[in-house]
Amino acid sequence: MAELPKTEESKKIVILKDKDFFKHFNLEIVKVLGKGLDGKVFLASSPGGLMAVKIFDRTQRNPRRVCRFVTEFMNMQKLSHPHLVPCFHVARCKDYFAFSMPYYSGGDLVPVLQGRRPMDTAAILRCMLEVTFAVEYLHMRCLAHNDIKLDNVFLDSSGRAHLGDLGFVKNVTTACRTTLACSLGGTPSYWGPERFQEGSLKRVDPFKGDVYSIGVMCWLLVSKDKQGENVDYQTRVKTATDLCMSPSLRSALEQMLEPDPAKRPTVSNVLQLLIVASRFYE
Repeated sequence: MAELPKTEESKKIVILKDKDFFKHFNLEIVKVLGKGLDGKVFLASSPGGLMAVKIFDRTQRNPRRVCRFVTEFMNMQKLSHPHLVPCFHVARCKDYFAFSMPYYSGGDLVPVLQGRRPMDTAAILRCMLEVTFAVEYLHMRCLAHNDIKLDNVFLDSSGRAHLGDLGFVKNVTTACRTTLACSLGGTPSYWGPERFQEGSLKRVDPFKGDVYSIGVMCWLLVSKDKQGENVDYQTRVKTATDLCMSPSLRSALEQMLEPDPAKRPTVSNVLQLLIVASRFYE
């Protein structure tokens, strides 16, 4: 993984006008890692090692997508945690925005669910703990992630987990710690049941929503269960008799996947539950 640059340019948006992002920061494109509606993610080499570069096409006039992209790199710049993906450089070029970030050679967690990358329960719980520490860091700053999923957790060469994609992060400072459901993004197959039951103008607790998403990730990795929208995962955990789970792990999953957000634990409580569960698999 490339080392984080210690320059002033790493703390601001560089205006490059007609210049190329890759040439300006002495990067060489190796290959395309992925494509989306708004642009591409490239693997690039630098004097410090490999990086990933995310490009956003500025010619697209979609305010929501622009806002999400800007939110993502601004959060990556201002937040600092060992298990959150950081941002190296950001630039506004003639036709696109771009920012660089670490390249995690272990990829995301989707292949674990698909059975293409073996991971035992001890390693799964270690990853979930690392992600939960990062989420607790966000929650302590009144920030909800809102898009916690297997696709957004990346493994470095040592197997450590890093939570990325901060484009849906929501700052919630109301005393009740709730926000309008319509103001949240994310991926429906990781939403808590309350997101389906409440209308778009109802208020929901995005912090408890993050907890539910962690529970979905953990359950999917442990069980290799089929994923879907508005699934009663708690019942699946309770009735799963073909899985060799410790009582503490089953209890942790049941609590994270509690349908009622008022009864669902906080992320700090989840940390304690996962720590206890992980001791069984040491």
